[in-house]
Amino acid sequence: MKVDELKLGVLDTLAQVIVFERNGTMVDSCHGLADISALIGQSAFDIFPLVGSIKEVLAGLTTEAPPIKLPAVEFLLIDKKGYFDIQFFAHPANPDLLVWVLVDNTSLYEYFGKIQKERNLLRMEKEQAKR
Repeated sequence: MKVDELKLGVLDTLAQVIVFERNGTMVDSCHGLADISALIGQSAFDIFPLVGSIKEVLAGLTTEAPPIKLPAVEFLLIDKKGYFDIQFFAHPANPDLLVWVLVDNTSLYEYFGKIQKERNLLRMEKEQAKR
């Protein structure tokens, strides 16, 4: 197995790419996280409130513009709920299309949350010990 094939095999279960028209109509997806094939042809703006809420911002994306990055978003993608790092950018080969990339980092953000809770508990115990 070549390294590129191995990389794609590993990343396929962690990420999904959805391509949609500027009017919101979804035209393609790799279905890496959730099978949205039944939603192709429908509006991402209507189905996903997050995408609909930034419709005006997405309308201004150009191929020269930097991607819109939304880290650590708690999100439900059909039946896949978790914490995702999300990016939107204009399709490099066809500026009439937009690309939506979701990377599932649920385990990472849950780990960070656990560490933060432990840290907060230690701080509270330390404060109580001072009294």
